[in-house]
Formats: sequence, structure tokens, C-alpha cells
Amino acid sequence: MSSDPARREFAKKAIDAAVRKVLSSCDSAVAELIWKVQSRSTLLCPACYVGREDAVDADHIVRGLVALAVYRDDWLRPLDSWSAAGRTAVGTFSSLAHHLLARYPVPAVLLSCWFRGDDATRRCQAWFRHVGQGGSLRTAGFPLALTKRAAHHFAHAPTVFSIEAALRWAQVRTFTNDDRLARQLARSRLGDEFEAPEFWDPFLRRLARRGPRLMTVQTWSLVEYLHAQRSVRPDFTVGTRSIETLLKETAAWRAEQAREEKRRIVRWDPSDIGGLQYTTSDGRAWSIRELLGSDELNAEGKAMRHCVGAYKRKCARRLTTIWSLALETPEGRRRRVTVEVDPETREIEQANAKFNAEPDAASHAVLVEWARREGLKIGSC
Repeated sequence: MSSDPARREFAKKAIDAAVRKVLSSCDSAVAELIWKVQSRSTLLCPACYVGREDAVDADHIVRGLVALAVYRDDWLRPLDSWSAAGRTAVGTFSSLAHHLLARYPVPAVLLSCWFRGDDATRRCQAWFRHVGQGGSLRTAGFPLALTKRAAHHFAHAPTVFSIEAALRWAQVRTFTNDDRLARQLARSRLGDEFEAPEFWDPFLRRLARRGPRLMTVQTWSLVEYLHAQRSVRPDFTVGTRSIETLLKETAAWRAEQAREEKRRIVRWDPSDIGGLQYTTSDGRAWSIRELLGSDELNAEGKAMRHCVGAYKRKCARRLTTIWSLALETPEGRRRRVTVEVDPETREIEQANAKFNAEPDAASHAVLVEWARREGLKIGSC
């Protein structure tokens, strides 16, 4: 079998798995929407996903269709009048979302609201609908107030960002032309959190005026240091301290944090459940490893942006086990899902992707294969 047919077959399986997953728990309106989309476009055609990593887009598209169906009572136009457009699956989905729910063009970065699986999903979809109805970006109800200039930047934000990260990127771009710094801050804690603008906005302006570029780790560490100081001292202020002074304080703080972390590291023995090394039909290598130390839990939680680090005591007492499912690439291990397994019942109790989202179809398929090999039961995950 040549590589293209193999990839197409893999994509077909991923699409079928994603569709089956949603149809098993959704109403007839979702089934009707999926059927009509399949008949009127190539949006769920395997050929559209050949060569794309694990057909992740397919899982996102199906999730997006379910989300659009939820708003069927608010559709502005009938689905039967939709003419598919777009050169990619995401582009075609965008044309569908605009046809059903928008009178005016919506910034591309807002399209991700239909693919999300977190608690803020409905709020983000309201932003899309507000702008699509002709509402201003400045009155959409974002967690960060946008100036006219920031709204312009947001409308052209890179689609690799989440909506929240794009808001911070747009804000910083109003302070500086340094896109690199704006991206660093968008990917920091400040790309998710918008509290205390009276503290952070002056700091961001000062950082933008500094001139010489900082390495990403310096920017992130600086933000983490200031956040930590505010956590223990709510009245903490930067005052007149320069960025250079703050960097020195940050370095000292990080060194002390490292010493404390080393003293706090707890380790435990592996369970009797085996891990997994698995290569799929398209040649991609996957692995599932048990996390055996508090430092490993913290690293997983930081990378996946969830609270798995809080499971240290349960793991140490062997009341639960935590596993990391990842795609192995030449560039390194790319974490995809964090898994909790009860060592006594051998049941997979939860499996969460980044930001506690549901695993994509490809990751879920690997999880099922692992469960089959190790005799694990799959619970509500």
C-alpha cells in the first residue's frame, strides 16, 4: 500500500470514529447536519485530510458541526442554500459557519470557538455571533478591553493563537512593533488571564519600551515572578524598578524555586500496568508512559495546562496512576493526552487533552489500543 492510500485510510478511520462518537450521544438534528454536509461538500472527505497530522482537523470539524447544530434555531439561512467554499477543510467549515450564523465577515481567529471543548466555549461562540451580526469587536464582551488599534490587530491575529492569546497579542502590538515579544506574552500566563489590568498594563508598556529583545524563557519567567509576588502580596507593585532589576530578581527567585522543588520531589514505584510503544498504519510513532514523580506530574501539568500536579499524594499512596500519551517525532515527544487509571480496578477514569479538552480521534484510537493490550476498562472518558 502506498503512503497516500494509507494516509487516506487512516483519515477515513479518524473521520468515522469522530462521527460515531458524536452520533452516539447527539440528537437527530446533528445527524441531519452531518449527512447534508457530507452530501453537499468534501468537508468530511478523507482526501481532504491526507498528509495532515493524524487527521486532527477531522475531529475538530465534527466537533464544530455539533456546535453549529446547537444554534440551529438561530440560523440566518437554510443549510440547503449553502455553497461550499474554501481551499481547506477549515476554510470550508468557515464558509458554513458564516452562511448559517453571520451577516458579515468574522476574524479568522474567532473560528476556533466552534472547535473548543472547554467551559468558555459558549461565551466564545457568542463573540463569533456578535461580530457576525455586525457588532464591533470592541463591544463583543471580551475579557480584555480593546482600543481601536488593538481591535484592528485582533482582526488580523495569527490563527495559531487561541482567542484569548490573540487578545493579548493584539494589545501588546499596540505598545510595540516587536511581534516576537507580543507572541511571547501571548503564550505566557497572560495569554489566558486578564485580571488586574491596572497592574499588568503599565508593566507591559514598560517591557515594550525596553528595546533589546528578551529570550522567551526570560519573558515567561518575568511574568511568573510578578504573578507569584502578587499572589503572596496583593499590594505588590513594580514601582520604579527597571526591567533589568526585575530580571535580576526573577533569576534569584527562580534559583530559590529550583532549590525548593528539588527538596519537594516525591517519587513512587511503577504500577503493574504496562506502557505502550505503538506505530500506526501511517508510520507515526506513539507512546504511553507512566509518570513516576512529582516533577513529572508538574511538567505534564505545565505543558498540558491542567491540574494534574495536584495528584502527587494520590499517586504516591498508589491510589491512582497518571500516564502521558504522546506522539514521538524527530523534534521530540509531543504530549497529546493525560490519562488517569485506577490501579485496582484497571479502569481508565479520565483522559484529557490540553486545557482539559477531549482527546482527538487519533489519540482516542491509541488509547483504545492500549486498553486492549493491557486489559484496561474505559470509563466515562
